[in-house]
This record gives sequence, C-alpha cells and structure tokens, in this order.
Amino acid sequence: MNYIKHLNSWFEIIKTKTEATPTHIALYVMLFHLWNQHRFAPSFGINRQHMVNLCKIGSNSTYSKCMRELNAWGWIIYKPTKSKYGVSEVSIVPYQQLIKQQLSTAAGLEANNATTAVPAPSSTPSSRPSSDPRTKQAAGHLLKQQKEKEENQNQSTTHLKNKFNEPL
Repeated sequence: MNYIKHLNSWFEIIKTKTEATPTHIALYVMLFHLWNQHRFAPSFGINRQHMVNLCKIGSNSTYSKCMRELNAWGWIIYKPTKSKYGVSEVSIVPYQQLIKQQLSTAAGLEANNATTAVPAPSSTPSSRPSSDPRTKQAAGHLLKQQKEKEENQNQSTTHLKNKFNEPL
C-alpha cells in the first residue's frame, strides 16, 4: 500500500466533497492512521468511545452519523457493532477504487447533466454525488495523473528494451 498516493488521492477527492465537514475529515484521517498502525490490514476493529476521544468529537450521534456517511460515500466499509462497548469493523477503500468511484461519479454527472435538468438542492444532506464542477476537475486531474504514470512506465519499458536489444 502506497499511503502517500492514497492520501493524495483522497485529498483531491475531499476538495470536491462539499458535504464533508471537519468531523468527517478528522474521522477519516484517524481511521487511516489506525489502518497504518494495523499494517494496512483488510479490516480492523475500532471502539466508538476511543474514536470519539481521539477525534475530539463531542457527541456519539455525530460520530455515528459521520461514520455512516463515510460508508455511504464509499470511502470506508463500516460494520457497526450493536453494543456500545463492542468493537466495530472498518475497512478503508484503497485509493485505486476511490479514483474509479470519483471518475464514475464525474462521468455520471456529465451524462445526467446532458440529459436532465439539475434538481434544486435540498436542505437535507444526501449521499448523492455533488454536481459541483470541482468534482469533474478533480476527476480529470486524477485521470491525468494516472495517464502520465502509464506513459512514464511505457517509456521506461521501451527504453530498457532498446538498451538491452542493441547488437554488441
């Protein structure tokens, strides 16, 4: 797991997520830190009270709401426990999947905007993708980075082939 790429990708995505609050950001960063401490295990356990204290969240209901929203946005997979003293299971979605989600969201927005009128914003938060133009910019930026990476890999492979296939 390349945690720098993961965090950079996530920071690009968070720029476009207008629904995200400082609590969402604090929770995600702390979850990422714990994931790192667990050596990027596929899933790990968390305790609600411990997370509330670590993230300086004032209310258990705010914590629960934000965790559900992080799950709905596709950034984590959250399986809450029924007991307030139990351990909930969390999985962090890898950055490659975050990029794919962002690109598909941007593509869906373009298709939706081309065929239908944009609905009026509601006063209640939803897990629907934002129609913010910055979403498309971030998705385009991530796609551009991915293409540049592939081009660089192709160029280095071609260079190595030419270097070792030259006659002596």
